[in-house]
Order: sequence, then structure tokens, then C-alpha cells
Amino acid sequence: MSDYSRILGVEGLRLIVEKSGNEKVSQSATYHLASLLSKKEASKAEGITLMKKLQATDGLAERNPKLHKQIESELFIAENLSIGSAAPDIVGKDHEGKEFKLSDYRGQVVLLDFWGIW
Repeated sequence: MSDYSRILGVEGLRLIVEKSGNEKVSQSATYHLASLLSKKEASKAEGITLMKKLQATDGLAERNPKLHKQIESELFIAENLSIGSAAPDIVGKDHEGKEFKLSDYRGQVVLLDFWGIW
């Protein structure tokens, strides 16, 4: 949760969206509001709808590419990576180098151990 969301809350962000005459301020407040709403089950649908509406703003990708990328990321998480959602079909290789997909183990208990050396 951002500092804006923590300080202003849902109603404060809604007020900024409604009253702001500055496009970037309004878009930023809309993004933070949608993000806040999408994290709670009761308001998730409203948050996703608001995020999609913001994403569809003409010229957003060109004028504010950072915000556009954040919106794409938030939407992916909200729509695909929440509790109760099916896991993405991860493709990997086993210890013998044989390729497998997570979906090959559907219906079985699976322990995923992610690690790496950087």
C-alpha cells in the first residue's frame, strides 16, 4: 500500500479523482484508488474496473509509460494471482533436464521450490 493510500484512504483518493484539474494527479489518484480497492475481496471488482478504465485512457501509454506499465502489472496480479486462482502454467526442467509443466501435475500435491544464484 502506498503512502497516498494510507494517508488519504479510499474517500480521500475518490475526492482527488473527482476534483483534481491536473491530468497526471487525477490519473495517479485513480491508480492508487484502484490498487487499494482491488486488494480487498469486497471491492476487488470495482478496483479492476477502475484500473481497466484508466488503462484505456487515450494516449496514456505514450504520455505516462511508467503508469501504464504499473497498471498492466496490477491487473495481472489482481486477475491471475489471487488466493483461490489457478496457478499459472509454469514450464521448467527437472534435475535430469527433462521439460515439464505444472499442469502435468494437476490434482496432485505439488511443492514449488524457487531459488537461484545471482
